[in-house]
Amino acid sequence: MPSLSALSPKLSKLLSNRALAICWEQGDTIFDAGQSTQSFLLVVAGTVRIQRLSQEDGAVLLYRVRAGDSCLLAAEDQGLEGIAETDTQAIIISTEVLNEMMVVSNEFRALIFGAYSNRITDLFSSIEQAMLKPEDIRFSRQMGKMESAGGKLQFIH
Repeated sequence: MPSLSALSPKLSKLLSNRALAICWEQGDTIFDAGQSTQSFLLVVAGTVRIQRLSQEDGAVLLYRVRAGDSCLLAAEDQGLEGIAETDTQAIIISTEVLNEMMVVSNEFRALIFGAYSNRITDLFSSIEQAMLKPEDIRFSRQMGKMESAGGKLQFIH
């Protein structure tokens, strides 16, 4: 994926004038399940963990957004949350500016579609890992979580 420094002066100026640079510390919640927003997150430094919360499995990792990667923060609630795994610097781009940049710049369009392709690959990998993990391993991990949380295990046959 091309670096931000490789963007044309026109695009760089548009970003600096109309996008928001922001920093998060490790562990900060960037967006929460139930929160709706519509913008584009472009990570400059650090790593963001995108996960879905599940009552059965807790936090299920979907993918990570690393420096040079991006993700769309959708307008509707998708039940996802983003957590800064490390100190993170990012640029938040409104959908209005994103759409404008997609129209005027082939290089930015390539950046976005490259990020989208990476995201789909990451999701397929997560699905594959979940499907190939034997049920007995998931069961034993869940039992271990219950035991370490002080829960009592009672076996009935």
